[in-house]
Amino acid sequence: MRAVMRWLGWLILCGCLLLVGTAIFFRIAGPGAAARAALALLQDAEPVEAGRNAFASIWLIEYDVPAKQRDALAAQDIDALIGADTDQPQWPGQSLGVGFKRLADLRGDPPLCDRAHGDCLAMVRQGREAYAAMLARDRALVERIRALAAFDRYRTPPSAQTDVPLPPLPRLFAGPTASALDFVEGRVDPALESTCREVETWRRLGANSDSLVVSMLAAGLVRIEVRLFADMLAELPPDHPLPAACGVAFDPARIAPDLCPAMRGEARLMMAAAGGAGASENRLKRALLYDVDVTKALLAPAYARGCSEAMRQALSNGGELPPAPPPVSRWQPSCLGNLVGCLLARIGAPDFDLYFRRAQDGQALLHATETLLRLRSAAAGSGRSVAELLAADGLAWDWAPAYRPQFDAQAGELVVPMRGYQDIDAWRIPLPASRRGSGASTEIAAGTEGAD
Repeated sequence: MRAVMRWLGWLILCGCLLLVGTAIFFRIAGPGAAARAALALLQDAEPVEAGRNAFASIWLIEYDVPAKQRDALAAQDIDALIGADTDQPQWPGQSLGVGFKRLADLRGDPPLCDRAHGDCLAMVRQGREAYAAMLARDRALVERIRALAAFDRYRTPPSAQTDVPLPPLPRLFAGPTASALDFVEGRVDPALESTCREVETWRRLGANSDSLVVSMLAAGLVRIEVRLFADMLAELPPDHPLPAACGVAFDPARIAPDLCPAMRGEARLMMAAAGGAGASENRLKRALLYDVDVTKALLAPAYARGCSEAMRQALSNGGELPPAPPPVSRWQPSCLGNLVGCLLARIGAPDFDLYFRRAQDGQALLHATETLLRLRSAAAGSGRSVAELLAADGLAWDWAPAYRPQFDAQAGELVVPMRGYQDIDAWRIPLPASRRGSGASTEIAAGTEGAD
């Protein structure tokens, strides 16, 4: 009996040694080649970034801070946030810009033109006096938003951590709201100009942002501005001249959609969290159950997918997205000795497909708008309406078949499929000059005459 127990003890010891040795082997070997390649892609040095960073101007958008002081003040804010005790936060919930004049609270104001209030022009027209009062009060905000056209990218400070709050992004919807008011009050050409410039601004910042939230906000602003522009054209004659900015703002090839900077930014936040989790574990647990470097590599493929050439092409051409990497399996070899890390990698790899499809949706709206502008020009030269041209010749569409718009003749609209929202399956765009003769267009004409 004693011999049996001795042999059983040796078997258990050998089994434990084999398990530990295997875990050490795979810990040394690291993750698979695909995970290592994905991590390298995310960590590749980005090209030297020329141009101006909009972070400080957006961070301080509520404050009348002189432009030359914004970068330094925003950096002080971030330092104050990072230096705060996370158990007993010292961050007061407001910028150090409190020494400067701040915008009034949004409560009590009419709603801005955001996704929940899609028909911007009609909403502003209905509450014209309230919007005029609000935007007269906040004129400095509108000017700061329009000044963002001078910026090239949005980059958060390298020292920013996961608990740094977002800038006051809802304020940015004052841009299209102000353009709608300009149009309603008869300032037609300035309204067209500002709308087209903001389309280009948010296309550029959205494609060059290291924040997925800011990229999606930019996509939402582009969608609202595109709809606002189409609503304006619907009330104008087809031969009304457009500002030069409108001739380039909707060119789909002018600014390629790109979510790689945003994916890299999201990966940095997630990997900083993974490193923090490793630091909080005791030494024995880190040795046996958690490897920070392997965990980061396991997290990488979900984010690196957004930086692949296949994804960039799919965003531009509206084709099928490249397949997502398979979820991390707890049974794969790299999980031996890293059970906690594999669990974290399974939880921390979200499904980004909706965000990628929203980028494709934005391209579809640009292609549809560019098509309408061509039809508008043809209508002005032929004496026929855009609806008549569509009825006679059909819609020339040489982009992604999945996004081919349908012509709703009864409503006088193009119906563009959307695939990036769970509650929206199509976006309706009125045809140019389709609302001429309505009370709204008569009001615009009178306002324009008064302005002259």
